[in-house]
Amino acid sequence: MSMLYERARHLPLANQPWDEAGARAAIREIVADAEAAFRGDDLWPRHPLEDYPGDRYRNLYWGAAGTIWALHHLAASGASGLGRDYSAAASKLHAEYLAEPDAGLGRNPLYMIGEAGILLVEVILSPSSSAAARLQRAVEASLEKAPDLCFGATGAMVAANFAYRKTNDPAWRAILERCVDRLWATWSYSSEAGCHLWQAVYPFGGPTTHLGGCHGVAGNVMALMQVIDLLEPAKYDELCRRCVEVYENTAVVEGGRANWWRSVGDPGWGKNKLLVQWCYGAPGMVTAMRRFPSRAERGGSDRMESLLRQAAELTWRAGPLAKGAGLCHGTAGNGYAFLAMHERTGEPVWLDRARSFAMHAISQVREARVVHGHGRFTLWTGDLGVAVYLWQCIQGSAGIPSLDYL
Repeated sequence: MSMLYERARHLPLANQPWDEAGARAAIREIVADAEAAFRGDDLWPRHPLEDYPGDRYRNLYWGAAGTIWALHHLAASGASGLGRDYSAAASKLHAEYLAEPDAGLGRNPLYMIGEAGILLVEVILSPSSSAAARLQRAVEASLEKAPDLCFGATGAMVAANFAYRKTNDPAWRAILERCVDRLWATWSYSSEAGCHLWQAVYPFGGPTTHLGGCHGVAGNVMALMQVIDLLEPAKYDELCRRCVEVYENTAVVEGGRANWWRSVGDPGWGKNKLLVQWCYGAPGMVTAMRRFPSRAERGGSDRMESLLRQAAELTWRAGPLAKGAGLCHGTAGNGYAFLAMHERTGEPVWLDRARSFAMHAISQVREARVVHGHGRFTLWTGDLGVAVYLWQCIQGSAGIPSLDYL
C-alpha cells in the first residue's frame, strides 16, 4: 500500500464516535473565533501557516471573500448565529482589492484567487447592477487564461455557471457556452498517455499536465460535469467517454485501491508525487465525478464506478492529513470524497466515514488554535471550510463549497 501514498503525510484516525451536538458546538466555536478576530477594514489576521507575503487578502480561496461567504452561509443555513452582518464589508472588497491587490498574486480577474470570486460573493450578499456588470467583465477577461480551476479559465466557468443558474439570463448562458467551448478546445489527445489531457503554463513553472482538483484534469472535468445538462447529445457522450478514458489510463491501482500522480510527465514544479489530498490525488478525483452519470443513466460506466470506489477506499485507508484540517489539502477536504460517494451510492458507510473524518478535523482545529493562539480564518485552507464541512456532515449533503454551491 505504501506505493499509493506517503504514510508520513497522514495520521491515525482518532477513535471518536460521531457526536452531532459536538459538531454543532465546534461550528459555533469556529464562527465565534472568527467574529472575535475581525479587524474591520483590516479584515482578519493572517495565520502563521499561511506562507504568502502581506497581511490583508480579499480573494475567495484564502482571503476575506471566502471567510465572509462562509460566515453568512452558516448563519443562513441555521448552523450558527452571527453577531454582525458582513454584507457591507463584502461590498467594499472589490474596490479595496483594486487599490491594493493581494500580495504575491497581483491584480487578476480569476475566480479562486482574484476579482471574479470577490465579485460573486458581493453579488450574492450585497447585490447591485454595477457589481453584476463587473463580475461579467472579470469572467470574460478570464476566458483566455490557462485551462485550470485555481489559476485559469476553468474557475471563470464555475462563476459563469453560478450566475447563469441564479439569473437564467441569456447573456450569462452565452458566456457559459464560450467557457465550455474554450475548455473543450484546449482538451487534446495525448498519444503517450492514451487519453485527452490539458496542458497549462503556470506562473511558477513551464508547461505542465496536471491531474488534480485544484490544478488539472479533475478540476476541469468537474466544471464540465456541472454543465452536462446543457450539452448537446454528441458532446455529452464524448464528455463521458473522455472522463472514463482519462481516469482509467492515468490511474495507479494496487490492491483494490486507486490513486493518481500529481502530473503526467514533467510535473512542472517540484517532484511528481502520489498525494492523497483534495487538490491532488484520489479525493479530488472522486469529488470531480460527483455528477458523472450512474450505471443506469446514459454515459454511465462500470469502470468509472469501480475507480471511484477504489479511490475513496484509498482515502479512507490513508487517513486524516497531518498537514491540517482544511479543504484544499486537509482532513475535511478528503472527507468530501466520502460525502460524494454517499450521495452516489446511498451506502451508509460513506457518511459514517465522512463523520469520522469530521470528528478528527474538530480535534485538529482545536489543537492548532491552542498552538497559534487563534484560528485560521479562511475558507479553503482554514477553519471556516471545516465548519462548512461539519454542517454538511450533520445534514448528510455532498458538494464542495464555492465549487458545487455558493
